[in-house]
Amino acid sequence: MAFDFGILQPYVNDAMITDIDSNGRTVYTTHVQKGKSRAALLEPGYLEQLLNRLCNAGAINDQFNYEHPKLDGEIDGLRIHATHQSFSTSGFTLSIRKNPVELVITQKTAKKTKYCSSAVFDFLQACVAARMSVIFGGEVGTGKTQLMKTMLSMCDEQASIVLLSDIDEMRMLELYPHRNFRQYIVNDVMSYTAATSCILRDNADYVCFQEVRDEAVDDLFLVLSSSARVTATLHLKDALLMPQRMIQLSSNKNDHHLLSTIHDYIQVCIAPCRVMKNGRLRRFIGQIALFWNDADRVPQKCLLYEQREEQAIHYAMPDYFKKYFANQNIQLNWREGIENL
Repeated sequence: MAFDFGILQPYVNDAMITDIDSNGRTVYTTHVQKGKSRAALLEPGYLEQLLNRLCNAGAINDQFNYEHPKLDGEIDGLRIHATHQSFSTSGFTLSIRKNPVELVITQKTAKKTKYCSSAVFDFLQACVAARMSVIFGGEVGTGKTQLMKTMLSMCDEQASIVLLSDIDEMRMLELYPHRNFRQYIVNDVMSYTAATSCILRDNADYVCFQEVRDEAVDDLFLVLSSSARVTATLHLKDALLMPQRMIQLSSNKNDHHLLSTIHDYIQVCIAPCRVMKNGRLRRFIGQIALFWNDADRVPQKCLLYEQREEQAIHYAMPDYFKKYFANQNIQLNWREGIENL
């Protein structure tokens, strides 16, 4: 039986709402089209009672008290994060993010919402066919995870794909129960490094880091030393700065070869964006950047795609990538120019 969120239940049921947040006094919701707004006021003590019910009902198997002031978990496809009043001076807080099983971004919805040009979907499929490593970079709430989920859905049904995260936000095993997906959940017992050691024995085709932060960057580099390719989400503002952002997070900042190593093994960074215009929230692919090393081992990068307002700008495909796709018999009809979406 699904957990009853009481006053918050209508927002949980509303398919157009993606996030529900509360500072203990006020409830805020994020609407797919309208963005964030204040939704309701809570009676004093209500949020504390709700969080206690979550724990007491066994809905989230975790302690939540003065000694354990942070609560993280997943229930009924909802990602839960809460803080205790002993940790937060503003009182109890709660954040709920919905994790739908179905694909949110498809070629059909992308065309309808002007999310990207049709050529971008062809390019993404070509990246998967060529077994490229792809990073999805952007700010919070831009839809990085959902776009990565769409890419993984394009993989061959027989491909061995390992998912690594602190919570099952993508729900790929539910979406594709008959495919070769494996899920590792990192926690206080199983660290990213320990999980990565297991993954290296799994002979995976793709290893998906749901979010790269801190020590997980070095574990991602370790996976790249095997035959596996990686895909991951990363917080950044400019797709072209992906390598510098990863170096910033790495413990091997002084490795002078790290930049060229990244350009060797991570070829693509896709940066989704979101903007509020005329009271409506729009999400779209803002940039696609490519990375490689030239014949002299000098790192190179360029923008392949950029979207401004409702104009899609397709830049020239570098010769390096034309040869990369051609060597694997992958035909990609990418044309330089500007397209009105």
